[in-house]
Amino acid sequence: MTLVAGTTYRVELKGSRTRDSTLRDPHLSIPRGPFGALSNPPSDDDSGIGSNSLITFTAAHSGVHYLSAGADR
Repeated sequence: MTLVAGTTYRVELKGSRTRDSTLRDPHLSIPRGPFGALSNPPSDDDSGIGSNSLITFTAAHSGVHYLSAGADR
């Protein structure tokens, strides 16, 4: 995802408990960028509804960053 400095982002990964996908227990993380675009890289397992993942963060610097998404079996 391309981040813009000073912008707040909200990312949610939905799972099977809310009948939005087949993921049993989704989790999200954004690894630290090479230029520190995220001073405190977010990660989450269960902050959303049910066992959905939800992260909210503000980018410190602009640039392309990758989101890591997964789920428990």
